[in-house]
Amino acid sequence: MLSKHKEKQEAIILRQSGLSIGNIAKRLKVSKSSVSIWVRDVALTDEMNKKNKHYQSLAAIAALRKASLQMAIDARAIRLEYQEIGREMAKNLGRDYAFGVALYFGEGSKNKNACILVNTDIELIDFFVQFLKKFFLIKNGDIRMKLVHYDNGELTLDEVTEHWIHKLNISGCKVGKATIKVGEPLKNKHPYGLCTIAVHRTDIVQKIYGSIRQFTNSSEVKFLG
Repeated sequence: MLSKHKEKQEAIILRQSGLSIGNIAKRLKVSKSSVSIWVRDVALTDEMNKKNKHYQSLAAIAALRKASLQMAIDARAIRLEYQEIGREMAKNLGRDYAFGVALYFGEGSKNKNACILVNTDIELIDFFVQFLKKFFLIKNGDIRMKLVHYDNGELTLDEVTEHWIHKLNISGCKVGKATIKVGEPLKNKHPYGLCTIAVHRTDIVQKIYGSIRQFTNSSEVKFLG
């Protein structure tokens, strides 16, 4: 271990070479305040200051990337925990729960952080909404609805929106901006358009994925991101 005098001399030499106070402190394993006092009379050139700012920027970017990577790893681990809970739910919650999971397996969007179901069939979507309410205790305010409206002059967007909200019993839900298609023939299209129901809850969708794994006897982990 260097004496204080030698540490000071080493700090001055390193500072004269252009190192930042923080890097000097790390290299000598001393405090920044000590280094700052030791090298306060050492003047850096403009070029040295420019390099130090560049290195500090690179260090900050590297730190952000490291933190972002760790957050992604932690979030993935949490999603996996939810899937394991979902496997247990599949074992214990019976036929109605299994039907809802099967519906999502066949019709749902495979998003890692949200349950999303798109369809023209009101009864199908209603069944899924009731499934979410019964087994995951969601409220109408948790639901976001978005429509594709085929405007042929017969039904207004307000009428179509009210129809879906009433039939699904989801008053108080969030209603997103509709996609309106004007002048398209309704042949092979539902007069009340296409409805998207979304619940942005990572825990719910990952539990459903875990249940799918359980019902299909799959050891392969999917949809974790």
